[in-house]
Parts: sequence; C-alpha cells; structure tokens
Amino acid sequence: MDLLIGAWGLSHLKLFLAGWCEVRTPCNSKGICDKMFGTCSCMTGYKLEDCSGCAAGHFTVHTNDLAHQCQACPGKNAHRGVCNTRGVCHDDFFAAQKANATGLNRLQTSVISGNGSCSCGRFFTGEDCSLGECPAGYEYDSTRIVAACVPCRPGFYKSSADNVARCAACPDGRFAGGSATAACLPCHARFLLYDVSEEGKACTTSFHTNLPTVVAVLLWSLIMFLVP
Repeated sequence: MDLLIGAWGLSHLKLFLAGWCEVRTPCNSKGICDKMFGTCSCMTGYKLEDCSGCAAGHFTVHTNDLAHQCQACPGKNAHRGVCNTRGVCHDDFFAAQKANATGLNRLQTSVISGNGSCSCGRFFTGEDCSLGECPAGYEYDSTRIVAACVPCRPGFYKSSADNVARCAACPDGRFAGGSATAACLPCHARFLLYDVSEEGKACTTSFHTNLPTVVAVLLWSLIMFLVP
C-alpha cells in the first residue's frame, strides 16, 4: 500500500511507494531479474538466488577483490563432456564437498572454490583427459558416469590397445583363466586330452574324454607285461 503524508511546517506532501530497495547490480550482473516476482534467471554457469555461485562443471575465477566469473571445466563447452567424461573436475561443488568432509561449517565452505583441474581415470591423461587408450585386455566403457577401461572377464580377451575394440570370447580350444587377458591360451597335455570349459575359463578333463587313451595305455602295459 502506498502512503501519502503531510505535517505542520512542511510546504509539500511526501509520498511513500510500496516496494523494495533495488540493488545497483541485480542478480550480480550474471542473470536477468524478474521484478514482478523478485527472482533471478541466471546465465549459463551460474546459480543461487542472486546468481553469485558457480553451477556444476564450473569454478570461480576472481577478477578483483570482489568480482568473480564462473569458468567452465575443460571439455564442458566443447560438447565432449566435463573432462571428456573420463575424469572428475575440481569445480566449486567438488571443492565444497571435499571441504565439508573435513568438518568445515556451511559458511566456511561457501567461500571455497575449485581450480578447474581434471582428475583423470586410469590410463587417461591430459588437461581434459583426452589422451590415452585402453591397453590390451581392457575395453572402453562409455556407459558409465565416468568412462573407464574395464578388464575383460575370464573367458574373454582383447589383443589390441585402443578405445574401440571390444572383449571377445576365446576361440575353440583356447581359454582365459583370469581377467584382463590379452590372448587366450591353448590346453597343453602330453597324454591326457583336455577340453575347454563352456565358459572358456579353464581346461577340463573327464574320464569319458580320455577313455580311448586310458584303454590304450592299459593294453600297452598288459602287452609289455605278458611279453617275455
């Protein structure tokens, strides 16, 4: 409600308009102010009610004692994903979470900012984790939140070092007993016959498979025993 007042000794009336004080730089000059509702629509990379904070994937860069800018983490604006989705960016959110784990209170963590560096996953390097490839025995898995090189499971192998080829099942007669195998091994035996398990994980032998060999050995032993 507006208020109109007058008093003795005043040569004019005073009008007070209902409303609120406006800051000189609404939304910290990082967004658009909706004066009807008193809310801010922040620019990309900024958050909080007054657009004073940096959104996920961004970190604070101080331009002077008071002003700051929110800069994107490596790979964020290149549509490749933060740190090429191969690592974690030390953005403001990461820095606050790390500080919070040390026991700092909410006010203390609110002024902590990240440095925008990437912590790359295993086998990957570079400022934005764009360098590196999965070695033999590992396949590239991009379906995870942070892409990673995953070891081939037993019975599978991958002989090349790249981020394209997938782990393949061992061919007939060969096996891979462990994980992260670059090549499948054949089953070796001097006398007994071995079969590869259905999963390709190990060599197996059975009486049925080696029955001809067992019979031949027994006959040969009998002949050598009977011959003077």
